[in-house]
Amino acid sequence: PCSSFLIQKLLLSTRKLKPSQDVRIPITKNILHQICDFLPVTVSNAFEKALFKAMFLLAFYGFLRVGEITSCQKVINKNLILFNQISRQQDHLIIKFVTYKHHMGKPFFLTIHSASNKKYCPVQCLEDYIKLRGVQNGPLFCYVPNIPVSRGKLSAVLKNCLSFAKLDMSRITSHSFRIGMASHCADIGMSDSKIRLLGRWKSDAFKSYIRPVNLV
Repeated sequence: PCSSFLIQKLLLSTRKLKPSQDVRIPITKNILHQICDFLPVTVSNAFEKALFKAMFLLAFYGFLRVGEITSCQKVINKNLILFNQISRQQDHLIIKFVTYKHHMGKPFFLTIHSASNKKYCPVQCLEDYIKLRGVQNGPLFCYVPNIPVSRGKLSAVLKNCLSFAKLDMSRITSHSFRIGMASHCADIGMSDSKIRLLGRWKSDAFKSYIRPVNLV
């Protein structure tokens, strides 16, 4: 048992010194638009189309972690964004992050502005979803009655959209939205400090998320 424990510790140390290469690729704006376009043929009804379109767009534009919009079980985890954490305005929305990974006890406010193309506008598409969802509090993204969308369901819908779009399902995951927004911001010349702030990273760890979007 002792030798087995030592071997496990040695393997863990080795992985830390030489972590495995992250082969995930970013969801670019072009990919984002493609998977949104294939939602009507991958989900069963208008509610789910509006739900997952809003999830895709907010996950991208909000640098959202998967655990902030989904749950592993039919319970509300501590970092799940609730409806009352969203402030909706005509041309923008504000997400109030109460708790999140690495948070220091103070809430963080993220503003997401509307896009000129209303078809893929996160503000407009969230509003379209809320019209079907209702304004009762609970998980922002949920089924009635207040059942949060599971991580598995989001991944399954994403994979189906990627399949129809003939995109690489093995290298694009639900975390690729966050990778994609970080890469997009770096591509347009946003400063490191601004990306770190908006993505709520506590260190330069975000740099490992940056991928060349022109090669995707």
